[in-house]
Amino acid sequence: MHIAVLDDNVADRNQMNRLLTRASDANRGTEIEEYYIDLFGSIESLMPKTAMYDAIFIDMVTEDIKGHEIAERIFKQGVSAKIVLCISKINYKDVVSDELKDEFLYINKPIKVPELNEILYICDAKRMKKEPKIELRTKGETVYIKYSDFYYAKALEMGKTIVTLTNGDNLVVLKDISAFRGDMSPYDFIKSINLDTIVSMKHVKKFSTLKVIMDDGTEFRNNSLLVKLLKKN
Repeated sequence: MHIAVLDDNVADRNQMNRLLTRASDANRGTEIEEYYIDLFGSIESLMPKTAMYDAIFIDMVTEDIKGHEIAERIFKQGVSAKIVLCISKINYKDVVSDELKDEFLYINKPIKVPELNEILYICDAKRMKKEPKIELRTKGETVYIKYSDFYYAKALEMGKTIVTLTNGDNLVVLKDISAFRGDMSPYDFIKSINLDTIVSMKHVKKFSTLKVIMDDGTEFRNNSLLVKLLKKN
């Protein structure tokens, strides 16, 4: 299990590293995966790497952006990591927005080993059953979506793709449709219906040899046979 620790207190950061290392050592000889731990002292160093982790421990109290604000920002990226807020000077339970309060785990400092082990068990359980994510790089940010969030995608000019999600959001991705098609290839329910369009078959209302109609009424021309022939060549 890959774990990130984001803490602006160097002593606390090192203490958490020691606790997590001991917990990992204690799991040797069991079915629990070894813990791989990375330490961060600033949000700038962590944010580009959040998708790598299964658990992220956060306590930031001296920066302009506080721990709970960082947690909410990471959560809204769509990462699959379980986020743990470590309570010290800020009682995060009191300041996290109501809509996200139950999405996070909380642990008090100084950290007690039994409480930490319980948190790690929850994080590992989520890791074992999490759905793979797709990384979408847009001009302003990187977003991670579940494959089940994908609705359809169309090619744009200049090597870009517009991706429509099931919630109606549209994201302009800095990747051409061919490369994006490769990202989606592990999932049989996601199909190329022509050279410029990919759809989720779970949301297709009508499928014929000439066109595809999505359940929101959007129509695309169907030339999936040509796509299959090109893949073979």
